[in-house]
Amino acid sequence: MKGKKWVFFIPFFISIFFLNFALLGGGDNYMYLILARSIREHGRYVNLHIPGEPPHTKFPPLFPLLLAIFSGGRSIVGAKLLVISIYWILLFFVFRFYNEIDRKNGWILFLFFSIPPYLLLYAQSIYSDIPYTLFSFLTLYFIFLYEKRKEQKYLYFSLIFAIAAFYTRTIGITLLSVPLFLFLRKRKKEGFIYGIILMMAMALWFGRNKLVGGGASVYFEQWKWINPYIPQAGVITWRDIFIRIINNLLNVIFHQIGVLFTGFTHSLSSHLGKKIFSTMSFILFVFIVTGYVLKFKKYLLFSIYIALYLFVYLLWPSIWADTRFLLPLLPFFTIFFRDGVFQVAKKTEKGKLIFYIFAGVIIAVNFYIDVISASKIFPLNIRYLHGERYCYYSSARRSLIYACRWMKENLPQEAIIMGIKPPMIYWYSERKCVKYPPSSQPEELWKEIEKRRVDYLLLYRGYSRIETNVVPALNKMPERFYILKEFPPKTYLLGVIK
Repeated sequence: MKGKKWVFFIPFFISIFFLNFALLGGGDNYMYLILARSIREHGRYVNLHIPGEPPHTKFPPLFPLLLAIFSGGRSIVGAKLLVISIYWILLFFVFRFYNEIDRKNGWILFLFFSIPPYLLLYAQSIYSDIPYTLFSFLTLYFIFLYEKRKEQKYLYFSLIFAIAAFYTRTIGITLLSVPLFLFLRKRKKEGFIYGIILMMAMALWFGRNKLVGGGASVYFEQWKWINPYIPQAGVITWRDIFIRIINNLLNVIFHQIGVLFTGFTHSLSSHLGKKIFSTMSFILFVFIVTGYVLKFKKYLLFSIYIALYLFVYLLWPSIWADTRFLLPLLPFFTIFFRDGVFQVAKKTEKGKLIFYIFAGVIIAVNFYIDVISASKIFPLNIRYLHGERYCYYSSARRSLIYACRWMKENLPQEAIIMGIKPPMIYWYSERKCVKYPPSSQPEELWKEIEKRRVDYLLLYRGYSRIETNVVPALNKMPERFYILKEFPPKTYLLGVIK
């Protein structure tokens, strides 16, 4: 990429304008901040938001530790700057990697990878996706350099980042693909030592969880349910596993690949628009699979990792199989996409030209969407800096936040709340919170209230599980509750009559 180093700064500057100080609606970003606060202020790795503060056993501690160092678990700005800095480091190494793959035209691969709006969304969100993508990528990148340059130091670097990846997200177990690759390359001694050390590091985390939480992995417990949100639906059978794999695979083919590479899915609300988007996603998938099959041996390391990663991903509960979990594969999907286009268009003798046109159109569209998105984010950032801390959110979401802030100022410190997304409620209210039971039966709700000694219920109307479970149960025993305060348009704080 001689003479094209300036290309690196395109996604760098776009990401700066993409930066905002909103927290996504999912509970994970709040959970990471709470864990960081637990480490920084209490010297423990516990669920501060749950009564009794039990040890945390779901998320490995590396990302919360980094947040504790750089944000204290309280600064959203510090946490956001940490994640976007990790994204910039990822850009640097991916840029070098594509230069190794294609010195002349690697810059096109780099732009194709680096500016999809979906990637930029998580490049400034307090989730572990970007840190894990960096650590897992460096694990494979250093093995790539080890194979190419035969220098032992790259093997050590790879092992360090493999452990870091696992202690960021347990999907890092798929990096056992590295010792498997080394074995296939007849490097049995290196593969054996690498595998043993990595498995010992993994065993430490699982063993710790077994000692403090009663189970080696929360994820396995959740995986075995048909629906983790509805335990009474039962445990999966072989038939359920097959259905889950098919559903997840179809979602990857006709939706998630398109979301991963492009950013205009949310604009295609019409039936025709969705059909066009699904077709485009399918075409991208075909090119990726074509390149993967034909270049399997050439990129054996990446091929094995992708196969093992997707094996785990397709088994995951469909309700949680989100596109963001495919982000760690994006650097390698990009290469296989290029090679797939080359192969499909080989007979025309213009394979490279077709790839450049295809990639150029997607890059241009993504760049356009990035600019439009940044233009919407900028005025919100100005409002935030002028003191409007919740300007990014809808009126319904703000009503929930205002309710939590009111609880922080008016309810006793020892009060226990029941609501949706307990980490989010604790973040804004600093009051312990438990989640609603997954049942519409009033007896089950009251039993949980008594068991957890709940004082107040936070009711966020419009949320699906609230409407299907909680509201029907409340309507059958109105004499047990009273409305303490209403926060229009959708939030109510109910007191429990004991």
